[in-house]
Amino acid sequence: MALKLNQDNEYREVDGQKAPIFKEFSGTIWSHCYGGYIVQMPLLIASGRTPMSFARVMQRRLDVRNAEADVKTAWMDNRFDTADGNARHPDGKLKIVLDSKLLREITPQSPRNREGLTLADGVYERLEGEEFTALDVEKYTEKWLTKKSAKANPFWKALARGNQKLLNDFVDYIALEYQQRFAETADDDNVEILGVFPGDKPKSPEMGGWFISSLGFSSEALGWFDFGFGDDRLVGELSPEAQVAKNLEETLKK
Repeated sequence: MALKLNQDNEYREVDGQKAPIFKEFSGTIWSHCYGGYIVQMPLLIASGRTPMSFARVMQRRLDVRNAEADVKTAWMDNRFDTADGNARHPDGKLKIVLDSKLLREITPQSPRNREGLTLADGVYERLEGEEFTALDVEKYTEKWLTKKSAKANPFWKALARGNQKLLNDFVDYIALEYQQRFAETADDDNVEILGVFPGDKPKSPEMGGWFISSLGFSSEALGWFDFGFGDDRLVGELSPEAQVAKNLEETLKK
């Protein structure tokens, strides 16, 4: 059953049809058979929509704070994959590649392993994005964070696109919601949330995609794919200036 991602007024007229601004593109737990990220991303792009970035999902969770319950629940209690890339190098360094062209162009035929896209020689070095050393990865990831440490975490800052206000507001909101629902006895300033988990160091260069987990998993940031199973969920957004593909009508029926 599709999630209710749109409030009642969040629709636009497209070619005479009522089109939701936000549309889910998701596979099933058996996505290698029925279509996970590698199938859904091409469908999303073909529909004329823009895949949501990690920061856009953060903002959307803030935007629906006071929305009707089923819309708020849809955004808060589910994971969302994004087009922001997590490029890993065997020496331990990592690049956060925002709006990755490689991920937007992914297909079932793209060279990949279970963790992500395999990168040919020299591709990692040419990717544009904020780079972190192996020491940075060791220091700032694979752990849960307090509100203070989350707001100062350089990985979260990069995923928030350098928007410190967005990050601060998001951390405060997630901490409050998480504490009220899952950690009532925890001290507000010391509740541990919003971990960053980029995945294991690869044997050869590869790229996964950053996704944000549900509130129940404290909206942690994860940076790997699981092509073997994967319950991937992308969201395509219609912007006023978007050029909608001719096959949108068929896409909307799915």
